[in-house]
Amino acid sequence: MFSLQKTQIEVEYLEMQVQNGLAEEKDLLTAQNKLLTVIEYQEIFLMQKASLNIFTDGDRNTKFCRAYIKNKRKCNTIHSIQSTKGIWLKDNESIARDVFCYYQQLLKHTEDYKTPIDRTYFNAERSYTMALKLTDPPTEQEIWLDINSIDSSKSAGLDGFTVDFYKKSWDFIKKDVTDGIKGFFQCNNLPQYISEFNFI
Repeated sequence: MFSLQKTQIEVEYLEMQVQNGLAEEKDLLTAQNKLLTVIEYQEIFLMQKASLNIFTDGDRNTKFCRAYIKNKRKCNTIHSIQSTKGIWLKDNESIARDVFCYYQQLLKHTEDYKTPIDRTYFNAERSYTMALKLTDPPTEQEIWLDINSIDSSKSAGLDGFTVDFYKKSWDFIKKDVTDGIKGFFQCNNLPQYISEFNFI
C-alpha cells in the first residue's frame, strides 16, 4: 500500500514536470488516480478504526465511552420546540406539557371532522366496474382459455405439475379444477386434495 504523503509529493512533482514540458499529462493523470485511491483507502481504514474503537472501548467505562454516549444523547435531545401557538419553548417542562396537550387534542373524538363524500361522483366508475364482473366466477371456457395462454413449461409451485400437465389431462381434471376455482370465487372451503397443490 502506498503512503499518502509519498503519493502527494509524487503528484506535485509530476504537476511541475508537466508545466515545464518534461512529463506527459498521461503520467500525471495516473498519479492523480493513484492519489485518489490512497485517500479512499485511508478513509476506509479510519472508519474501520473508529468502529473498532467503539467496539473495543465501548463496553468499558472509559473516557471515550462516556464522551461517545454524551454526544449521542446531545444529538437525540430536543432542545427547543415550537408550540401550536407559534411560541418557541426551551425548558423541558414546557416542552413536555406542550407535547402532551398536542396529542391530547389530536386524539380527542370529534364528530363530523371529515367532509361528506357525494357518492354520485363515482357512478360512472361503479357502473364500469360492475360491467367487468370481476367477482363473478369464471366459466369453464374462460378457465381453459387462461390455461392455454400460459407457457406449457411453467409450473405453479413445488408440486411439480406444469401447465402442460393441465393441458394434456384437461378432459379428466376439468370438473375438479373448475369446481375448485369457482368455489374460490364463491368463498367456499376448498377440498383438502385441492388445497394441497398449487393452481396455475
